[in-house]
Amino acid sequence: MKMKLIDYKIPAECSRVSIEAIDNKLLIIFEPEHYGDFHCDLTDHVEEVPRIGDTAILWNDEERKCAIIARLSDENSSDLTDEHPYQAANSVWYQNAIRFRSEDQYRQITGMSYGKK
Repeated sequence: MKMKLIDYKIPAECSRVSIEAIDNKLLIIFEPEHYGDFHCDLTDHVEEVPRIGDTAILWNDEERKCAIIARLSDENSSDLTDEHPYQAANSVWYQNAIRFRSEDQYRQITGMSYGKK
């Protein structure tokens, strides 16, 4: 079997690469900098899971346009049956939370775009 050499760029938010051989194929995994980071389909970016006290974007799957930016006040991610594991500073529990990094990130979550003034 002849191997073909291919160059892959490591995404800026990743610091490690894992390679596994499975059924005569190579699986290349780009790993984020911090444990718990994950690729968010809504932002198409590696996002951080917020910790208590962090400013976060919180939302429910069916109400993305109602996402809020608030401090994460509590979390219950250890209970896999809990559908709303993230509590915002307003005491409301949400299904999803990512650490806030930019206004653009918020726009991507809510699906809203703002025109220039």
